[in-house]
Amino acid sequence: MMTEMRWKKECEVMKEFFPEFEPEVKDGTCGFRGKIPGPRTKCLYGVVLEASTCYPSLPPEVYIFPHLGSYVSPGGILSLNGLWNPVRSSFANWLLHAVKYVHEFDGR
Repeated sequence: MMTEMRWKKECEVMKEFFPEFEPEVKDGTCGFRGKIPGPRTKCLYGVVLEASTCYPSLPPEVYIFPHLGSYVSPGGILSLNGLWNPVRSSFANWLLHAVKYVHEFDGR
């Protein structure tokens, strides 16, 4: 379950490293929303990191729009299975995976 202290720290880290991503809390979920520019096409990819009330036990889902590459489901969810560690992982870590993915698959 997300504690107030953890959410505050997540917001601080995101503000420091990804200031263009805005925090969002709604309907029992929390996360961040922003855009990542594609390095080749210059397309802006919308990225939403959304965690359920089970965070940090379960990782946030990462949505990328428009869909990109073969690891994004038809619903826009980026598959990042097996990389989550509830103690060490964070929204910022998850966003780094999305940035890396966009940089790898943009323009292919």
